[in-house]
Amino acid sequence: MGAVTVAARPAGGSLLARRKERTRRELAEAATRLFLERGYDGTTVEEIAAAVDISPRTFFRYFPTKGDIVVALARTSFEDLAAALRERPHAEAPARALAAAVEALIAGDAGDVRAFERLLADNPGLRAAWLQACHHDRALLAAALAERMDLEPAGLEVRVLACAVTCTIDAALEAWAAADDGSTPMTMVHEALGLLTVPLLPPGAPVTSSVTGGVAGRRSTAGDSR
Repeated sequence: MGAVTVAARPAGGSLLARRKERTRRELAEAATRLFLERGYDGTTVEEIAAAVDISPRTFFRYFPTKGDIVVALARTSFEDLAAALRERPHAEAPARALAAAVEALIAGDAGDVRAFERLLADNPGLRAAWLQACHHDRALLAAALAERMDLEPAGLEVRVLACAVTCTIDAALEAWAAADDGSTPMTMVHEALGLLTVPLLPPGAPVTSSVTGGVAGRRSTAGDSR
């Protein structure tokens, strides 16, 4: 998932909750800009706080550490991706709708997307925090996919799908940033999402499970005529 560049979406709840959400987003976006300009280590909490006209003390009410701000950035990314997906025409094919939603998310300067990917690659601790946050917040994407595709919201299928989509986008942007071949990030995203529409594992005997049953167990009852 790349850096957020879409406009902030209105939050529900009370006026105080909306103000807190707006400040959280502003801090995440300001931190991202500063990280890209000065590097992670070269950016201080004081500079981030000053960028949104708050005190460092107020900053720490939102984030325990500077590194924790990537957690907010990941959540904002998934919130906006899910919202963009819900805005796509319902008759649109899922892969096309996802690609359009991702394009809305990373719209803007491709150089910023590449710089953000390299920022994560150059800071293992930041990368770990980002991946952990994405692991947690992909449930937001799963909910949007379940609505769109009429899937069980807590079912295995939508869990696997959300995980696959998240990892696919991440792998596409990471590969694109490393290639630096003059292409756009969406070129790689389209190619990567296309891989999800075909089987990636060689066909063979159905997966069976003698312990848990479930989806694997149900598939094993169908048999394999080959």
